[in-house]
Amino acid sequence: MPLFRRDNWSSMPFGPASNSLDCDDCGGDYEMYAAVDEVWYKQARARSNTVLCIPCLEKRLGRRLTAADFKPEASVNDPHSTHVRHTDVYRDRARGWTYKPY
Repeated sequence: MPLFRRDNWSSMPFGPASNSLDCDDCGGDYEMYAAVDEVWYKQARARSNTVLCIPCLEKRLGRRLTAADFKPEASVNDPHSTHVRHTDVYRDRARGWTYKPY
């Protein structure tokens, strides 16, 4: 599948979309989060339909994620959300992250 062109990134405001809930790299469970476009598409070289768990995204990046790597406008990233399941790994990486709606 082709990468989304930069002008189409806004059509996927909450990051990757896939029919699978398993990480494409390790096969483990995927948790919902949205990385900023520069991290997802350029640094991790992920496609729009790629599903990655946080450890595999970090492996592709060669570093740990920080709060700045998550989209501030994506409610799916809110570590306090009652609608999205987040792991302790996510909560650790998102520490300091603040939800800033559009």
